[in-house]
Amino acid sequence: ETFMQRARLMAETYQMKVVGINSNIHLILDENYLSVAGFRLPGAVLALQGLFRIFLHSSGFSFSQFRIDEADSSCYELLLMSCFETDSTTFYSAGSEVPRIKKMEELADYPPAWKFLHTCIHPQDGNCGKCAKCQWMLAELYAFGKLDNFKDIVDIEYFLQNKDLYIKKLAVKTDPFAEEAYEMLLEKGLVPQDIQRLSKVVKAGKKVYNA
Repeated sequence: ETFMQRARLMAETYQMKVVGINSNIHLILDENYLSVAGFRLPGAVLALQGLFRIFLHSSGFSFSQFRIDEADSSCYELLLMSCFETDSTTFYSAGSEVPRIKKMEELADYPPAWKFLHTCIHPQDGNCGKCAKCQWMLAELYAFGKLDNFKDIVDIEYFLQNKDLYIKKLAVKTDPFAEEAYEMLLEKGLVPQDIQRLSKVVKAGKKVYNA
């Protein structure tokens, strides 16, 4: 319901229309959400396909990152979108032409995002600022020098007081989005030397372990 309230408020603010779909399928099927999201979302659209001629599905990965991964359907959603097409509804994996961090850079200067962007994995009003997705967002906005634009939807003061801890967490992770954020911070000269050394040691150790 929190998501719908936010969507309705944005729709009213920018004179858009919104269609809400609620489901209890998660109570019936015990599934990993990431593994089925690429199927569930187009499925919901097809249930109402008389309403949609074209549906833009926000991509998780760029074309160059395409891969089949049983645990994460967003890795191959480009394939899924074409599979779900019908004579009356066309699906597009929108934004797949650029990496996630490039989309965040564009959103950083997009006024509607300053009030309504929700990257958090939690459904509360606003963003928690601590989950993995919020860590990526805050680090990227910090690298772009755009944190102040988002002060109404996430606690940027907490981030600034603990930014070295945030950067350290990104430095030792190997998921592609954490790596993108860390590399951008590194490029901007925002990573302390001790964290750079830590990152090299940890990633070298992981390579040896996986060899």
